[in-house]
Amino acid sequence: MYPPDPSALRINRVHALQDAQSISLREILAFVRSNISIIAASITVCTLLAIFYLLMATPIYSADASVLIETSRGFNTPNEAVRTDLMTDQARVENQMEIIKSHRVAQVVIAKLQLESNDEFSTSPTSISLLFQSIAKIFSGEPTAEELARERKKQSRRVQARFIERMAVRRIGQSLVMEVAFLSRSPELAAEVANEIADAYVRDIVNDRSELARRRTEWLSERLDLLQKQTFDAQRAVERFKLLGDTGPAADIRAKLAELESVSQSYRRMYDGFLQQYAETSQRVSYPEPDAKIVSQAEIPLRKTHPRSILILAFSLFLGVASGTGIALVRSTMKRSVGAPKQIPEQIGVPCLGVTSDIGGAISRNRVRIPSPPWLASVPWLAKAPWFALPPAPTGLSLSSMGDMNFALSRQLREVKASINALTLRQSSLCIGVVSPRSGSGATTVAAGLAYLYANSGKKTLLIDACNNTSRLSRELSNGDQVGLMQAMRSTDAWTQVLERETTLPFRLLPRGDQRDGDSPADRFGAKDSSFQRMREEFEVVIVDLPSLSTSSDARTIGSYLDGVVVVADFASTTIDKLTSAVGELHEARSDVLGVVLNKVDENRRVRWRM
Repeated sequence: MYPPDPSALRINRVHALQDAQSISLREILAFVRSNISIIAASITVCTLLAIFYLLMATPIYSADASVLIETSRGFNTPNEAVRTDLMTDQARVENQMEIIKSHRVAQVVIAKLQLESNDEFSTSPTSISLLFQSIAKIFSGEPTAEELARERKKQSRRVQARFIERMAVRRIGQSLVMEVAFLSRSPELAAEVANEIADAYVRDIVNDRSELARRRTEWLSERLDLLQKQTFDAQRAVERFKLLGDTGPAADIRAKLAELESVSQSYRRMYDGFLQQYAETSQRVSYPEPDAKIVSQAEIPLRKTHPRSILILAFSLFLGVASGTGIALVRSTMKRSVGAPKQIPEQIGVPCLGVTSDIGGAISRNRVRIPSPPWLASVPWLAKAPWFALPPAPTGLSLSSMGDMNFALSRQLREVKASINALTLRQSSLCIGVVSPRSGSGATTVAAGLAYLYANSGKKTLLIDACNNTSRLSRELSNGDQVGLMQAMRSTDAWTQVLERETTLPFRLLPRGDQRDGDSPADRFGAKDSSFQRMREEFEVVIVDLPSLSTSSDARTIGSYLDGVVVVADFASTTIDKLTSAVGELHEARSDVLGVVLNKVDENRRVRWRM
């Protein structure tokens, strides 16, 4: 008998594939919750590294002084005044900023504060460089005076380079005020250097103006001497012409005299003008006025500038979240574990029938506080301690006691039962198999639980143990009956004996029974005279506990004769790839896979999935 075409299952798959590409906020939160330990560990590591860096890093302090450029001061010739007016304020500020950052100002400050001997600016030779220098002295002898001078010059340039790297000059807004800042490990040194840079810049301007005024004074002095001689010669020519006169018409004499007087007056005015400029320039040599002044002195900083603790801690938090999320994504991609029930229809194409808790060991886990080595039990006061507990022995829930299962487990299995009923509404009788990709996934427990639920709901139920590798149903529920599945498949009398057997279970159990070498129930399920057909007619629900796909091929063979197969997957160890392979094998064997049951899921994860 081939399985029917379940349209409800196809509709479920279509809807699942339509929602495959959608990622909701709930899934994102579920991913974060499931990987919260990795993300928290990453945040902790990054934060600890940031705190370690903040504790070990050398603090850097910044002090700044303000300098104002005054464009109204200064002395210029008329042509220079025109060019100065055409120069924009931006150009003036940029020019002065470059002057402050020049090596000339740096040399003055370094020399005055003796920064070459400061450990912050000078670099001591390493042991390797000293070794090479010693070897070089052996072969080349003592260095000459020129070599020492070149080495001192190199050291001076290195100090200047470090000095300029620590100095920063910027314009404040659109004003003519410049801010001169300096970085140092010492707050006192930072303020002292910043103030000295501003003072050196102003002194440099004063010296430049004084030198310029001195040169102009020299030039004006020479020019005055020449103008004085020319003025004297012109005046003397006028006096001589008046005294001696000249022969010729009176009109010519008066014109010549006027010309001589005009020349003499011109020289006199030029002489007076240059004499006035000479006096002003001589005064500027003695009292030069700079084009800049210090607006505010640098104060000793109270807080460090680098490293910025809040910024580094915030970045470490962001880095921890990003790296933890990345590690979780890589881990999830490589492991390809089932992160949520929604992944099963999205990635496998079959519905998730339900989620069940970790049945085995549920009781023992509630008793354990802190597992301790067994030898500690010999110590009396330790054995009586409230925190002491021996490691729990591996225990599982007895199949014979599943009739008294708790409410939580009963509710979970009822959800699975309801999903199966929804997929098999058109069938008068139900014959399903329960299989797992690998042993130990809990397929036998799920099969027994479904048998209890179907039987308690009033349906005549048969549970068949076709699991030839463990036969747990036969061992725990059949009381050692020798007549079982293999005998019922061969003989009608054996099947009648099974039906007439007294049992305390709410359902009928067909145990494994005696098995001959090489005998397999799969060989008899498809036979026309097989008792399997009578089982389907006798019972409303037939549940077959199939062997795992990794240990036997009987599951694929028997599954093709059933109405559907339920795949039970161990949430902790079954990956998407293994589950996809198992479902694919069943489809290839023409078995209709009803869906997947996720088993051994902890309660916390179940609560997160329901949110």
